[in-house]
Amino acid sequence: MERKEVVAKLKGLREEFEKDGISILDVPTTMALALSDVCEALGLSQEEHDEIVGEEVVQAVEEWKSARMWQPAERETATHAVAELAAVPA
Repeated sequence: MERKEVVAKLKGLREEFEKDGISILDVPTTMALALSDVCEALGLSQEEHDEIVGEEVVQAVEEWKSARMWQPAERETATHAVAELAAVPA
């Protein structure tokens, strides 16, 4: 992948938040979720993603996504899912 492609994909990740009026400065996240989202934004395979983030993060991301009834057909990041969960009043 060329640098221009990497820049475009990572810019797209940022723009995904901005389209919903969310500043990336206001998104509560962890390094685990951010790294997972970067893997997804770069178009890495599930196997590559899992190798990079490790089993513990793989399980946590699955739990966070399923807690929101995340649908694989939707283009949504793990960080976005957690940000929306955090915005729901208890």
